[in-house]
Amino acid sequence: MTGEALDIAVGVWSHVSGSTWQRLTRIDRWSSLSYDMRHLQPGPWSLSMAYGDGGQADKIQKTSLLTFDARGQRYTGAVETRGYSSDATTGKPILDVSGLDAMALLGDPLMYPVPTASLDAQTSAYYVASGAGETVIGDAIRANMNRLYQGGLFQVALSASQGRGGNVNLHQRFTPLLQLVADKAGIAGLGVRIGLTAASLTSTFADLTCEFYVPRDQSARVKLSQKAGTLRSWSQSDNAPTVTRPVAAGGGKLTARVFRQAVIASDAEAEWGRRKEVFLDARDTSDPPTLDERAQSAIDDGAEQSSFDLESAEAVGMRWGDHFVTGDSVTIQLLTGLAKVDRLNSIVITADGSGRTIQPRPGNPDGTSPLFGQAAITRGIAKGLRGLQQEEA
Repeated sequence: MTGEALDIAVGVWSHVSGSTWQRLTRIDRWSSLSYDMRHLQPGPWSLSMAYGDGGQADKIQKTSLLTFDARGQRYTGAVETRGYSSDATTGKPILDVSGLDAMALLGDPLMYPVPTASLDAQTSAYYVASGAGETVIGDAIRANMNRLYQGGLFQVALSASQGRGGNVNLHQRFTPLLQLVADKAGIAGLGVRIGLTAASLTSTFADLTCEFYVPRDQSARVKLSQKAGTLRSWSQSDNAPTVTRPVAAGGGKLTARVFRQAVIASDAEAEWGRRKEVFLDARDTSDPPTLDERAQSAIDDGAEQSSFDLESAEAVGMRWGDHFVTGDSVTIQLLTGLAKVDRLNSIVITADGSGRTIQPRPGNPDGTSPLFGQAAITRGIAKGLRGLQQEEA
């Protein structure tokens, strides 16, 4: 969506105590910025500005959090890269700072079997829990973030669980917390965001908070199409599923081993004519619901991927922030007979001297990247190796 009025307020925040942060300044002299609001993933952000211009750049430290506020939607970013360059025209120094959505902080801790005990006092082999997604995932976040960041910068506040989401089962041993949250929240039908929240976006104090939300189905109202005036140009592609019939192999040996298989519930097998099996080593458990859930996770990871490259325009009743946000399901109408409902897994906001853009990305936001296929293979190999490394044997 290009050319529309979009005011973006950029704030720099410093830690006070516990989960409380204070806004030090608003950055109003930036030259370019970009941030990617993603569903169940930490999206990247970047900011460039003249260094030494009024001292604003000095406020951005490696330990800062930055907020980007537009149309009532806040994105909170953690700093991961901070560097300097020289402007090719003026020769003056430029501060270049970038990072990831604060959800990336969930990638810092591992899931300890007993989060309340020290590493040399782990009396259980696995962290085990089951129940409503919001309750179980929230407890895991609270326990492991508090363990790692007690007395540190990134303590996270969580409100009491409302018991939302489908049932999930945890049987974890030193699993990266972010991997668990993204996997289980997807199964539970929930979204998770981490950011600085306060009563108002203009407040100078805010708490670093983990919030759960239920994605909305806005497909009947929000339609991205040239006919509706919400698309200028587009391209679309579908990638075949890599898994349709995973086999989860639980505890036991040889013929006594427990096996559970899941079959994809969509029409993907019929559409592509392929039935793809994969073996999942789940020897740590023989619990049927847990095995079924792991098989379902494999189906979700290997499902057919749709990707879209959309150049959008705003239309009456279909404005980002006012009528739809990240995580909502919308209708994409590209050609006659080519329409589908898909989730907005990414909204990319960019701004520079030439204007502002809002780019919705339904489906897989990375699907158009030529490196996506190779990255998916690499992730699968790494996940398998990590599972072997985490076994108590």
